[in-house]
Amino acid sequence: MRVSEGSPYPPSESDISEIPRDLEKEGAIKKLSLLPNPPPRPRCLTPSGFRDVVTEQPGLPRPTFQHCAYYKLPPDVRRYILILTLGNRRLHMDFSYDYPDMSSDLIQPLDENHCGIVIENMYGDRQRVVDDTKPSSWLWWGSVCHRLPPDLDVSRTGPMTHGGPDGPWADTCRVGDARHCGSWPGSFPAKCRIGTMGWLLSCRQNYAEAIDILYSTNTIIMSNEAMITHLPQLLLPQRLASITSLEISWNLKSRYESGLWSITDDEYFIDEEDLKRISQITSTQFPQLHRLYLSLEHSRQLGPCWARMLGQLSAFIWTTLHESCCP
Repeated sequence: MRVSEGSPYPPSESDISEIPRDLEKEGAIKKLSLLPNPPPRPRCLTPSGFRDVVTEQPGLPRPTFQHCAYYKLPPDVRRYILILTLGNRRLHMDFSYDYPDMSSDLIQPLDENHCGIVIENMYGDRQRVVDDTKPSSWLWWGSVCHRLPPDLDVSRTGPMTHGGPDGPWADTCRVGDARHCGSWPGSFPAKCRIGTMGWLLSCRQNYAEAIDILYSTNTIIMSNEAMITHLPQLLLPQRLASITSLEISWNLKSRYESGLWSITDDEYFIDEEDLKRISQITSTQFPQLHRLYLSLEHSRQLGPCWARMLGQLSAFIWTTLHESCCP
């Protein structure tokens, strides 16, 4: 058992002088770049009518699901029902190389912990506990975000505005300590889970109608750099094209952290190539994106040089905006 190194609460400078490199994790991330783009499936999950090319032969018998009473409802009514049940939420999507979460059945009850995640106090903060008796691997994780209260209208008051809520930097859902988890209706931990897998697996028609709702009507929250960088290898292009609202947390890096520092450089300069990379990802991978919240964050190790980096960051942002508006 150990505390996850992926916790949003890193040790302070007084605790450690330098965070050791995880060579195993770095090697696993490098292997992600070797993944091909998602190959064509031997049999499409989505039925005809939801694809650009119809491959079924004419004259085939109607699928039995079309005789179900639910499918006698007009398509727009079915879509409205799905939006009410699956849409208009904030959903975490995470793909990270780590140990699996410690089973809460072995340590503590599920009460009050977001998604039933086992947590432990360390360095004055609550952190996620993982099971290091099992091997590290790439793990998908997702949940409904409970950083904000259920009665908050995020369309009217966003983060960084007067009286607005805290932004992504205050999100602790992944460590099981979501701030407003208790104020959301439902029981733990079921109310924290996305809860769509059963419907998606029930039949191809349900999958086709629900998968679009899931990606297009929810705000997708991402914070893992390896996942964000390799999205084309991990998700089908039509899923990326469906996303309309996105919230991304991206860690700022100095040239020293990126291994680009030399004797003639200032080690505290921001790595602008890294900033350009996240700018390119958000502008090319999500063609239907209507809303983007990009939180540029820095570690505690960058605290002493933050004032110097802030001026450089401001200049970079204005230059990027000018280039995008005035090509």
